[in-house]
Amino acid sequence: MTTTAESADTDSPLDAIPVNPSGAGVGYGRVSTKGQLLDRQIAALTRHAWLIQNKSTVKGSGKDRSDPLQYLARKERNEWSYERKDNRDKVMRPKSRSKRTDGWVPDKPFLQHPWTALHPEITEGAAEAVSCDEFPFSSTYQSPGVPAANDGQNPAGPDGGGECIQTVAARTDDGSEHLLDDTRYDAPTFEENCGRSSMSLKVNSGSMNLDNFYEGFLKKFRTIDEDGYTLGPGNAWFKGCDTTKADLVCTMAKP
Repeated sequence: MTTTAESADTDSPLDAIPVNPSGAGVGYGRVSTKGQLLDRQIAALTRHAWLIQNKSTVKGSGKDRSDPLQYLARKERNEWSYERKDNRDKVMRPKSRSKRTDGWVPDKPFLQHPWTALHPEITEGAAEAVSCDEFPFSSTYQSPGVPAANDGQNPAGPDGGGECIQTVAARTDDGSEHLLDDTRYDAPTFEENCGRSSMSLKVNSGSMNLDNFYEGFLKKFRTIDEDGYTLGPGNAWFKGCDTTKADLVCTMAKP
């Protein structure tokens, strides 16, 4: 499984569109109004979101209005008084302390991949590091970390995020970046309902920063707990990808 960006310098779109449960558009007069959620240098994120939307069994992928993501507000503002920060721990699980030397991860915790492509050229935000990117997002009811008792749509079992499709956003010797199967875990069956990827913190956190996600989307569209929205990773960029094939090998190309 690999998806490849045509160029690391291209602007890849990842748009969010608010919707109401009827699918008729956001409830205060904005129909199909796009909020630009993310910016440049996010090819890894768009590939990951597209992969899970198209090659998993996730319920609430955000792919279209009939299957929206649902915003999970912070503890003080959601119906269940649920602490959404707990989702990260459930998805990542304790980091592996395995002494194995063959590279295989014996349990199901998140383990940083040594091939992860870092982006020190991005100067904004926290210091660069390898991070865990999860989709659906932890601030949604579709996160595998949300229990069914709290209206979680894809509650994980005992292995948490280890039950997701495991990938790494890697840079190869020629400088190109790819989303690859993390072969340290079991191969994906594509019956999983979530994704977990080893990815640059700059790329991962930059997309969900205060200006982009809070000011640019949540506040702009007055998003409250359980509000639905769709997420478009730029499907035209993936028009050459055949999701019916068992082995997904394709190129992300600017249309």
